[in-house]
Amino acid sequence: MKKILLLLGISFIICSAFNKPLVLITDYRDAYIGNYYCKSKCQVLNSTNTELNTNVDTLTVVITKEFTDSILKVTIRQNSFQMKLRNNNMYPYPSGRHISGKFFSMDSIHINLSPGRMPNTCTYRGKKR
Repeated sequence: MKKILLLLGISFIICSAFNKPLVLITDYRDAYIGNYYCKSKCQVLNSTNTELNTNVDTLTVVITKEFTDSILKVTIRQNSFQMKLRNNNMYPYPSGRHISGKFFSMDSIHINLSPGRMPNTCTYRGKKR
């Protein structure tokens, strides 16, 4: 009789351990999504006299979430890029593109973009609105 009660007690403890309530985890990317008011600085190669011209402008960079975990969608003007978020750093997804970025805090961003094979580069720095 004691063995049966002991087995029932142990089975109750084991079964109650697996019946814990489900805790939902919030998505860590929520802190980074939003509109960032950025100052852009682009160096463009002039085709006529092969000089680098620097263009300075202000624009809005939009950060949204993708369905895939740890992937952010970065929209700069009409161009969209998928970036993998690791810690505070952003890497191109899939790899091979010439873009990188970093969040300095939850409201500051820095993005480097080198589109194409020419020495054209753009740097975007800004804060969340």
